[in-house]
Amino acid sequence: MNSPTSAIGLRLRLKRAKTNMTIEQLSLLAGVNKGTISGIETGKRSPQNRTLMKLAKALKVEIEELLNE
Repeated sequence: MNSPTSAIGLRLRLKRAKTNMTIEQLSLLAGVNKGTISGIETGKRSPQNRTLMKLAKALKVEIEELLNE
């Protein structure tokens, strides 16, 4: 996982796991498609800022925590 996209995905997965939340639960809370979340977490999709904002809000973290190491 060397690309910025895959790094964001890893941080997203770690934040989600820390809250014991499933992709489905995050999807419902954030209003983001499960496939989109899965794609971001695996580094196959590059997330839009709006999507990251929704995910950060649902995880109760600042968006910077998903963007920065």
